[in-house]
Amino acid sequence: MKKYDPKIKLKTFDARDEFYEALLAGHVDGTVDTRNNLNAIIKAKGYKWRVVSGTAATVKIALPFLKNAHGKKLNKEFSKEITKLKNNGTVSKLSEKYFGYDVTKTEK
Repeated sequence: MKKYDPKIKLKTFDARDEFYEALLAGHVDGTVDTRNNLNAIIKAKGYKWRVVSGTAATVKIALPFLKNAHGKKLNKEFSKEITKLKNNGTVSKLSEKYFGYDVTKTEK
């Protein structure tokens, strides 16, 4: 953010709810969060916030499984089912429903 505009005053928070409250109360003018989180809370709460285009960073999400045989089996089954849900359009439909856009498409 400082590279974008050195005049921006940054404030950090320990928890996501804290910066949402600060934004609602007018203590901050904006926030950086994942597009998914912001779109979901805007939709759920009916906030009059605007999510700007662009990407500040890429966030990779991991789902850990134990390294034992059971964990490896679960990982393989989970990956297979996620691939099916992506391929049949279910992930796209769910992301449109909950986030207001298709998370499977790369943001430009």
